[in-house]
Parts: sequence; C-alpha cells; structure tokens
Amino acid sequence: MNPKKSRIPYLSLETLESEIEFHYKTKKSAKFYADKLHITPKRLNRITKATLNKKTIELITERVILEAKRLIVHSTSSLTEVARILGYEDYTYFSRVFKLKINSSPQKFKKRYQ
Repeated sequence: MNPKKSRIPYLSLETLESEIEFHYKTKKSAKFYADKLHITPKRLNRITKATLNKKTIELITERVILEAKRLIVHSTSSLTEVARILGYEDYTYFSRVFKLKINSSPQKFKKRYQ
C-alpha cells in the first residue's frame, strides 16, 4: 500500500465540516464542497467514507435534518417555511427527505413535540 494514498487529509475533513456548516441551507451537492476543498467529489467521498463511514451527501443531509428538527420544534414557522429556510422550494421533496431519514413526516414529528 502506498503510504501517501493511505493518509487521510485531516484538514480537508475539518474544512468540510466548516463549509457544510456555512452552506448547508443553500448547497447540497458533494461537488460544491469538493470544489471548495480543491479535490474531486470522488476523493472527498473516499475521505468521508474512510474517516466517518459516510458519504458526503449523508453528512450534508444530516446537518439539514438536524436544523429541520430544531426549527420544527423551536420555531413558530410553518413546515413550508422551514423547508424554504433550509433551501427546499418544494415542501413535498423536503418532506420526503425528512421522512426517509427520520421515519416520520415533519407533521408527525412536530405533533410529537407539541
């Protein structure tokens, strides 16, 4: 095994986390974050898979869902507005993504915490 290829660039992962935190509401593609880190999307996925056992898109989606949960529980915004705040113009698509990750629709999630 080539020692240079097996090294995981820690700085890239740290920078990725910062970039996701800054852009997760508007940018949801792995390519965007790979471009910010000056690496290919494939390389970025290898790094995240090797270090966190997750694809880049999973990290982005997890951050979006975390914020969605926070907004649903702690804000007075409608669910459609929550979707818009998080960069989803189509509430139905947001709801589908939320349900896939949480196994609950945003409406049911909100009712549990009211």
